[in-house]
Amino acid sequence: MIWKGSQKNAAAAEVDALEMYNRAVQKGWAGEEFDLKKHFVRTNMRKGLNEERGKELRRLLLLPKLSLMQTLESSLTLRKESFEDKSAAFLSGMPKEGPFVPGLKQKEQQKRLLLFRKVFIELIKDMDYLDVNFKELKTIVDGDAFLSSDFKWDSGKHRKVRVTYTQLNEAYDKIQSKNRANELRHQEIKCLQQGGRFCPRCTQLVYIPADFHTNSESNKWLSCTSTRCLHEFCQRCGAAKGPIEAHGHNRHLFGCQFHKKLKEGTTDGPFRYWSAAAKEVKRGKKIAGDVRCQDCCKMTLETETCPAPTGLPDSWNKEKDPDPKLRRIRNALQDKAKEERARRK
Repeated sequence: MIWKGSQKNAAAAEVDALEMYNRAVQKGWAGEEFDLKKHFVRTNMRKGLNEERGKELRRLLLLPKLSLMQTLESSLTLRKESFEDKSAAFLSGMPKEGPFVPGLKQKEQQKRLLLFRKVFIELIKDMDYLDVNFKELKTIVDGDAFLSSDFKWDSGKHRKVRVTYTQLNEAYDKIQSKNRANELRHQEIKCLQQGGRFCPRCTQLVYIPADFHTNSESNKWLSCTSTRCLHEFCQRCGAAKGPIEAHGHNRHLFGCQFHKKLKEGTTDGPFRYWSAAAKEVKRGKKIAGDVRCQDCCKMTLETETCPAPTGLPDSWNKEKDPDPKLRRIRNALQDKAKEERARRK
């Protein structure tokens, strides 16, 4: 039975093979008229056509990336050529035509410095552009096996450009700093000539009020405009306004036009609070019990008086404030010091 079944299967297979052969003969793929050479040509033509179709398909798929890569590559190539030509020309010209040539006059040096700094700022921008966009180009090419680029860039080969740029910037900053200092000093001298002063406490420049030359009261005092200071002082000698109002004009510096000696039989304090017997309280100008001298209140002992000024503020020295009116106070203090030394002898 098994043998008979296998015979049937073999017969069916032969029938199927015969039918396939007949169909092949009808199509010209077999039989006496079959040409093997033509069959080979048709097969290879189909293969070639499939390869061309595959290439075209890949080209269409890669078209956006390819277009971006080509645009970026051409832009980088032009920028690199321009950068290399310009950097080579200016680096070679630095020793003879640069701003660091010995013996240059100040104006010529500044002129050259501005020119070379402007050029090297552009070169640094070119380098940054090349660095960033070369990375982008590399990312596009590395992301697809079918893309490739011949463009190469290494910013490490152009370190001298960055070093020179740093040197130019440092020289430029020094000149700018010097110019700012000169401009600031010019403004200070202008303010001092008008009657302004440096604050004795915080050393900030204090300008005169608008009515300084017309108001006799404003003509005496200056008030620091710094919100952290707000110190009030005499425009002539720099003595603090608070102790002067509390103790009297003897608290102006010796030699000041407002300085007055203490009257005989009077003391210089301490004056911590206003007493009911004070003239100002009786006249209604002050209230008994209010603080009279804040500096006296800061002293450790109640019987201790706040110290009186013995010299002009440090910020009013001859170099910073050359006002000739201060010369009289300096001379008066020197004469007083000589008299005291003579007395001690």
